[in-house]
Amino acid sequence: LFTLMLASKSEEALESGLGLVMGWIGQYAPAEAVQTIGPVPAPVYKVNDIYRKLVYMKHENYDILIGIQKLLEQQSETSDWFKQILIQYDIS
Repeated sequence: LFTLMLASKSEEALESGLGLVMGWIGQYAPAEAVQTIGPVPAPVYKVNDIYRKLVYMKHENYDILIGIQKLLEQQSETSDWFKQILIQYDIS
């Protein structure tokens, strides 16, 4: 299970960033290959004026999930948009 959390002080930046992230995931792995739930609001959506959303992904091949993580790290480093967004990963 791969959990991706995005957080931002701007709800609009968060939504736009999620659109980019979901597009990158779709390009890397076909939708039928990776089971995806989300993006959904985090259990506590807004804390200290920071908005959070989660994306859950599942695939039988662990290497696919690691590949998605590396892709997101590379893309977010080169995109100015992600200076406003914090991305956290959890693979279990």
